[in-house]
Amino acid sequence: RIGSRLWNAAIKGRSYKIPLEILQSVLNRIYVEGECSPYRAAIIKLIINRNTNKNMKSSLDESNRSVAYMCGRLFAVIESMQWKAIGNVNSGIKERFFAATASQPAYVLGSLLTKNVPIYQHKIGGYLAKELDEIAGIISERGSFPQRFTLIEQGEFALGYYFQRTHKVNNEKLGNANS
Repeated sequence: RIGSRLWNAAIKGRSYKIPLEILQSVLNRIYVEGECSPYRAAIIKLIINRNTNKNMKSSLDESNRSVAYMCGRLFAVIESMQWKAIGNVNSGIKERFFAATASQPAYVLGSLLTKNVPIYQHKIGGYLAKELDEIAGIISERGSFPQRFTLIEQGEFALGYYFQRTHKVNNEKLGNANS
């Protein structure tokens, strides 16, 4: 059914709103499989852009100040800090907390920032501290972490996470190529 609905959306054009159950299906796959592929990110972006008046980009958008998007970026930075501090682990924060953070950010991000981040920072020094402070600062300017995200906001969270991760990976590849 999802394929036929997306085909219908392609035929009917920008005025056709895509059912949010497709977004829920894509997010469920991400939560279960733990992977936001480029295809899933593209579907999420399509649904958000069609169903709202937002204009989500296809790469990291540093001008996007949506709290949900910024929370996704923050989660990606914390995950990178964990990886740098303790390396590859069986069950990292992404595997344990991604789905919960996407739906209940206040509880999970608050806990990660107060319990885990200080440990990571102690082990890795200032690595990613600037990015962490910058993103957390933008979120605090907008208020505090929301208790819950709507389905659209969960999609924005996933995109923020995905684009922050791919941006970091691409920058590391460029850095290695220039060495």
